[in-house]
Amino acid sequence: MLTRLYVDNFLCLTNFELALDETNVLLGPNGSGKSSVLHALARIQTLVARGAKIEDVLPTRDLTQPQSRDEQHLELDLKTEGDAYQYKLLVQHDRDNRRMRIGEESLRHNDKLIFYFREGDAQLYHDNYTEGPSYPFDWSRSGVGALNERRDNKKLTQFKRIISNFIIVSP
Repeated sequence: MLTRLYVDNFLCLTNFELALDETNVLLGPNGSGKSSVLHALARIQTLVARGAKIEDVLPTRDLTQPQSRDEQHLELDLKTEGDAYQYKLLVQHDRDNRRMRIGEESLRHNDKLIFYFREGDAQLYHDNYTEGPSYPFDWSRSGVGALNERRDNKKLTQFKRIISNFIIVSP
């Protein structure tokens, strides 16, 4: 179950946090951000579960217009059968060249790190939270999304499976 969404500098959402329950209905006047919330969730799903490139998921044109900051933050928290996940994504934009890259990405399981990416280097952790392989990784894709299921990263692949099963609907 998705319990929290945080979005900063995406469409009309600036420093926006939403606590969620089992069933949620977003109500409000036109232009209040309902669709932006759904778009943010769909973009995270596309990046992590479908392996899309960051330029196709969070292009520079989706930065909040009045803002001059070149960073976007997206976070979500999930709970499922005693497990808690916290995903964080930092996207860095170069407005002049209309380019973007993942600056930082992390995934925690029950408050323990299971994946971390920063400055082009990824660190994977085993399911017992011990340090796994470290490797250079492509700044244009989600490291979480790129990893295939193995016997020692079932927690990470469970997160991907949960994200891929999101059903995001708007009228």
